[in-house]
Amino acid sequence: DHQNPGIDMKLPPTLKKMQNENVLLTLPGSLKITSIKWLAVWCLRFTVSYGFVLISKDVIIPKQEIIDPFSSIFGKISSGRIKILDNKSFYIPNLQLHVTEKGYHFWAGNSTKGPNQNGYMIPNEKAQTIDLVSYNGNDIIITLPNHISMYDINYLAIYSSERDVNMGHVTFDSQHMIIPPALGQTKKPGWWFDTPLILPEDATIFTNTNNKSQNKQKQQHIPFNPSLNLPNCRELLGRKIRLLWKNEGGHIYFRIKVHMEISNFAALGIAPKTTKMIDADIIKIFYNISTNRFETVDSFLSKTTNCDFEHGLCADTIFNSGDDVSYMGSIKNTGLSIVDFRRSILPKDAHDAPIALNEPTQVIVAIGSNKVDLNSYNSNKMNLEKVIYDIILE
Repeated sequence: DHQNPGIDMKLPPTLKKMQNENVLLTLPGSLKITSIKWLAVWCLRFTVSYGFVLISKDVIIPKQEIIDPFSSIFGKISSGRIKILDNKSFYIPNLQLHVTEKGYHFWAGNSTKGPNQNGYMIPNEKAQTIDLVSYNGNDIIITLPNHISMYDINYLAIYSSERDVNMGHVTFDSQHMIIPPALGQTKKPGWWFDTPLILPEDATIFTNTNNKSQNKQKQQHIPFNPSLNLPNCRELLGRKIRLLWKNEGGHIYFRIKVHMEISNFAALGIAPKTTKMIDADIIKIFYNISTNRFETVDSFLSKTTNCDFEHGLCADTIFNSGDDVSYMGSIKNTGLSIVDFRRSILPKDAHDAPIALNEPTQVIVAIGSNKVDLNSYNSNKMNLEKVIYDIILE
């Protein structure tokens, strides 16, 4: 990456033989469709193009559309604002539904008079057409049947066709939307919504003290706070990570949700635009088996000190800087790890990066596997997935 020389963007594997296959490509780093002028099948060895397509500067890029939340008829349903992900899928955040009778389903159709029996039954988030049960703040994705798309409907409802009763619905005008085609990019892993959040009666966590001479740790009894209000949310790394955050009082509060084994780590990084001391400021999140708890470590990437994803991240404290990440609690259940932490918007030392609030910040996310002792940073070989995004952390 020419903008971030310290981040090693390795070449993808060579193409295999394909015959009438559909291929979904993701641009690396912060590249967008509007950033490129052509796309080619290219041979690096012989510098030969096997074919290319030009991309007009006036190209209209399809985008996801945010519509209204569910309106409730009987006060038994509510949700956040619903998002049309592609021409087959709805994302419904914070669905609250109190169902006491059988026969209700997700229902979609095209009518100026609201939901009616001429619509289509939509499977639930598990691709089942059974009667709906109650939801308590669930985030779900539902997908239209094969024979219809968003352009065939103008409402989504929770409806009983047997009794012709509409519990609540939302209307939209898809004819004036340019929606991405459904190519499988919006499929969520099943664990994301199906994993129940079971809170322990007593959670023991540790917070790091910012001591530059030694990284001491102080034990505290603080329960995980499931009601922490973090209004901003992005799903990253092929929907393997969900990042929530808010800006408050000179700090950014983060919650990272990630599906990973106890031998894995997750990383969230900020790539600075000006400093030459580091290539990226990284927060490493992992489960320490010896202490039976999650930990966050204020770390960094720097090729000048051989601190990278190939050889291992370097902890700030090893280089006479402070651990400026405040760990705020965590929970782990059935493979779903949720960790809360806080960091300052402004850097506290030479190994920290500032966060820009009025323009995009280059954010690095990663999931990897630790091969050796978690405390041995210099020999921490990793098998890694990583992506760079431009995000406004406002």
